[in-house]
Amino acid sequence: MDIQSKQMTKEVEDWINETVSKPNEIFGNLPPCPYARKAWKDKKVKVTYDRIVSEQDYEKVKSGELDLIMIIQQGANVDELYEFKHYLENTLGKDFVVLEDHPELKEEVGGMNLNFGKPVLFVQNRHKLNEARKFLETTDYYKNFDEEYKNDILSN
Repeated sequence: MDIQSKQMTKEVEDWINETVSKPNEIFGNLPPCPYARKAWKDKKVKVTYDRIVSEQDYEKVKSGELDLIMIIQQGANVDELYEFKHYLENTLGKDFVVLEDHPELKEEVGGMNLNFGKPVLFVQNRHKLNEARKFLETTDYYKNFDEEYKNDILSN
């Protein structure tokens, strides 16, 4: 792994540990992403820095061997990120969810900024994600979500 890849991986790890894995009253005393730390610790997160992801990695997400593929698109503008997102959605099909995060897009709940800070796409197993969402709906996790933002993320 080159120096830039190591630095980016460290940034992902820091974001997971310092931002999205700490319990917060905004999310009903759950972390913003209750599953991120365990997935990272269990090495079920694949981080890549270009558009090339192997078919085997997508199959690992489908089978549950991987929980997440983070495709960091350094320097991509919002339109480029959405273009790649739509390409992946059309290519991968309904078994996958592709979520976007871009510094220019608001990813905020109760005043807490959740953005990673770089353009990134998150590829997840749709069934597994929906099961996690169903569980979170039984808690106070979504109580501080703006209704439009909640509907947007749950519609994927």
